[in-house]
Amino acid sequence: MSGIPSKWIKNMDTKTKLQIAEKATIAVKFLDGFRPKEIKLPEAELGRLKLATKLAGAVYDLKDFEDSPSVELLNTFNGLKGANAFLFKIGGDLWLVWKGTAEIEDILADLDPSRVLVKGLGNVRGGFYESMNEVFPDIVNTLKALPADTLFYVAGHSLGAAHAVLFTWFYRNLNTSLEITATYAIACPQCLSKEAAVMFDATITTPVYCVSNSLDPVTRLLRVGGWRSVGTQLFLPFGKSGIYHYSWAARIMSVYSAIRIKEWHGFKQAGKDVIGYHLVKNYIERLSRQ
Repeated sequence: MSGIPSKWIKNMDTKTKLQIAEKATIAVKFLDGFRPKEIKLPEAELGRLKLATKLAGAVYDLKDFEDSPSVELLNTFNGLKGANAFLFKIGGDLWLVWKGTAEIEDILADLDPSRVLVKGLGNVRGGFYESMNEVFPDIVNTLKALPADTLFYVAGHSLGAAHAVLFTWFYRNLNTSLEITATYAIACPQCLSKEAAVMFDATITTPVYCVSNSLDPVTRLLRVGGWRSVGTQLFLPFGKSGIYHYSWAARIMSVYSAIRIKEWHGFKQAGKDVIGYHLVKNYIERLSRQ
């Protein structure tokens, strides 16, 4: 109100003053929406996020576990439509980790643009749903035989992240005794319609973290088709440490940082750089600095 002459304020009635104050509050909130907001994850949660990302990368080549006595592979679930999941026991906790795109079947699932209407949720992307649903019954039957008091985490990268998100919804609806403790979707493509995403977030009480790295295009590419992300959106901006709430402000900050320090060297190299931001090894490296 300091920018308004005091004599004007003095002559205003109470209703006008309240209207001005309300509009000023709206303006402040609007401008504040353009400010990137950093998230401070608890140390234990950050540690699990890092572990989830490493596991999501390691399932591309299980040889990485050969020298890890603390990691026990309990079961594998392989479908014909592009879904591959691995059930691990690590320090007493259970981890169901979904592998990302690696084979031709995975690519076909990625490219399938169909919509599947799920009762009680809404439309989900067909390729992701059909591939996940193929192995879903076997996974559930395996989990039913495990102790209910075990901490149970779900994780995945890229296509595997979409599988992890969809698995979280369908598993939750079974009301099983073994509940999901948290879900970590690394570089997750958008896989639910706008209405389904709203329903998901309003229904799922399990913490779901969707992590997007800097200029990774995969995490927002499908938005043009009407698909949306779910859960808590975590963003790793280029050229800055810390984890931020995903927003266009954070995205713009990341692009500006890349251009300012000349990360891109021509159009051809820019394409390679953008693809590189989607690789799980890049996510692992970025999170290791947090």
